[in-house]
Amino acid sequence: MSASAPKRTRSERVAALELPPGKLARALTSLTHADVLIRLALGLAGTVVLVVVMRGWSPPPAYRTGYVPSRDIVARVAFRKPDPDATDEKRELARKQARAVYSQNPEPLVQLRAELRNTILGLTKAENFEAADKRLWALLQPPRPAGLPALSKEQEADDFKTFRQEVAGEEKLKKVDLAVADVLAPYEKQGLLKEPGPGNQQEILVYPDGKPELAEPVKLSDVLIGDGLAIRKRLADDLGSP
Repeated sequence: MSASAPKRTRSERVAALELPPGKLARALTSLTHADVLIRLALGLAGTVVLVVVMRGWSPPPAYRTGYVPSRDIVARVAFRKPDPDATDEKRELARKQARAVYSQNPEPLVQLRAELRNTILGLTKAENFEAADKRLWALLQPPRPAGLPALSKEQEADDFKTFRQEVAGEEKLKKVDLAVADVLAPYEKQGLLKEPGPGNQQEILVYPDGKPELAEPVKLSDVLIGDGLAIRKRLADDLGSP
């Protein structure tokens, strides 16, 4: 009796044949591995971070390289660019606005007041212009405007007589002393300048000699000597006589 297996048909033999898995099946199978899942998670996390940093949901930039907009562009972030010319201008402006600082020693003006009193006293000792010390008399003469002729001896003699009448005597000399002290008091505190120095042309800082911590602002116009008319006018007002 024959023991051979029953003969199968062609369709049965094809159905029993097992093919290797395809590419899709192998890809799906690899996705189940732990190391692959970790790499996918890292890639996804990196993508999310980039989207957040780059604001991927925002509309695309409105400007491109070479594009010239028809309006001004306002920078959102402040930035600086070196500008040597503007820097020099700012420095020069700062120098012009800086107030010069002076120390004030009132002693020269105090000595000047004493010298003026002695000069007046020396002149009043003379009975007339001929006997007066012409050197002392010249010290008290204001500068004459250019173009005016010099005073004649008669005019000088009359001026001296009027001057002597106004200041001769202890009481009159004391009145002069008080008037001069009153006129020079602010200058003894603030000082006097022949001409303005560099820097601020409106104000300066003045402090008592040796005490810079007491510096105070002073108007430049208040300490400029100029032609001396302001001082002479104040003296004339205080004395009640030209």
